[in-house]
Amino acid sequence: MFAAPVTMPLLWISLRRPDLSRRWRIAAGVVLTLTAAQVAWLATYLALGESKPLIWLVPVGAFALTYRATARALGKA
Repeated sequence: MFAAPVTMPLLWISLRRPDLSRRWRIAAGVVLTLTAAQVAWLATYLALGESKPLIWLVPVGAFALTYRATARALGKA
């Protein structure tokens, strides 16, 4: 969690690199998406505690949005 501010931009850069194989870019997208969901969960937990609908709704939303962005990036790269 402490490394997410560094790893997430690096994963995004590696996702956009056309010289990497498609498998590596997909792996970077998966790790990026899971990291974004984990960061969203932590932020929700620290801000609101275990508020029942939000503790799972916010990470699912972050996962979906990051998945969409990575899928678009993979399509363009």
